[in-house]
Amino acid sequence: MSMAQRLAAAARMSPRQIINRARAKLAPPFPVIVPSAPRELMAFITRRCNLHCGMCPFVHPAEHGPASFADISRERFAEFLARFAGAESIGLVGGEPFLHPELFNFIRMAAGHRMRVSLATNGLLLDNDRISRLLDSPLAMINISLDADTPERYRAARGGSPIEFNAIITAVNTLAAERTKRGSPLEIVMSHVTSVCTAEAMPAYVDFAARLGANGVIFQNLIPYECSPATRVDQTLTDTPDNRARVAALLQRHNPISVIAPKLRPVHRPGFFCPQPYRLLSVDGDGNIAPCCIILPHSSYGNVFTDKSAWNGAGMRRIRQAMRPGHLEDIPTICLSCWENEGHFI
Repeated sequence: MSMAQRLAAAARMSPRQIINRARAKLAPPFPVIVPSAPRELMAFITRRCNLHCGMCPFVHPAEHGPASFADISRERFAEFLARFAGAESIGLVGGEPFLHPELFNFIRMAAGHRMRVSLATNGLLLDNDRISRLLDSPLAMINISLDADTPERYRAARGGSPIEFNAIITAVNTLAAERTKRGSPLEIVMSHVTSVCTAEAMPAYVDFAARLGANGVIFQNLIPYECSPATRVDQTLTDTPDNRARVAALLQRHNPISVIAPKLRPVHRPGFFCPQPYRLLSVDGDGNIAPCCIILPHSSYGNVFTDKSAWNGAGMRRIRQAMRPGHLEDIPTICLSCWENEGHFI
C-alpha cells in the first residue's frame, strides 16, 4: 500500500479504530493478554444453508465447531459491533448469509462503525433485487464461493445441479455489469477451495472468473476438518516440489485478474506461530467465539454475550499461550495441518 493509500485509509478511520490500531502496534510480541481489541471481526450470522456441500462442517459435524447455533439477532449484532467498534473490518459469513432477513441491515450497521464490510455467499440467492440492494449498500467486497468452472466440477464440489450453476454465473455476470453501469466500487471476488483433486483446474478457474467480471480469485487450501472423506488431511495440498511448482506457474502466468494462490501445508512442523488469535475474533449467533478464521466458534473459547472479557478470557489466553515460542500445549489438532500461519518456530 502506498503512502497516499495509507493516509486515505487513516482518514476513513474512527477515533476508536485509530487508538486500537496504535495499541496493537505498541503491544509486545506474543501477548497472552492482548492490550488492544480485535482489529478484524468475523460473524457467522446463520448456520442455515441452501446447499449440502461435502466439505462443510455444518453439514458433517466436526470436532472444531458446534452442531448448531441460532441466527444472530439484530440486537445482539448491534451489541457485538458496539463492543468491538475499534475493529477495522468485518466479514459476514454462514451458512448462507442471504438466508438471514437482517443481512442488509447488518451491512449498514457495520459500515456505520466505519468498518470495511465483506460478504461470503454461495451465490444461489443472487437475484436482480438483491443485486440492486447490494450495489446500493456500503458493502466493500463480495466473495462468491463457487469452487468450480463447469457444472460437473460444481456438482462434485458443492452438490449443486447444472441449473443452479448456470443461475449463479448469470447472476455474477449481471452483478458485474450493473456495478460497471453504476460506477460502484464493490469488489467481486470468486473463491475456490483447492485440494489434491482440484488443483489442476486453477488456471481455468482464473480465466472463468475473469470472463464473469470478477476482480480476483482466492484459492484456499482445503481445510482438513476430517468431517467427511472430502476433508481428510491427505486431500490438502502439501508443500512438495510439485505443488510449489504448480503454485509458481499459476502466479507467473499472464492472469487477467488478481490471484491469491493457495498456501501449502508444511510437511514438517515442529512449531509455529499464527497471528490470528491476536487480531481476529469470530463469533456465532449464540455469542460463542473462535481465535481465527479456520476454527469455528465454540463455547470452549468463550462467549462475548455472557462474558465481556471473553476476548482475553481463559479460552483465548490458552491458545495464545500455546502459540508462544517453544509451546504447543492445547493447540487444536486442526492447527497442526493449517497453512494460515505466518512463520515457524524451530
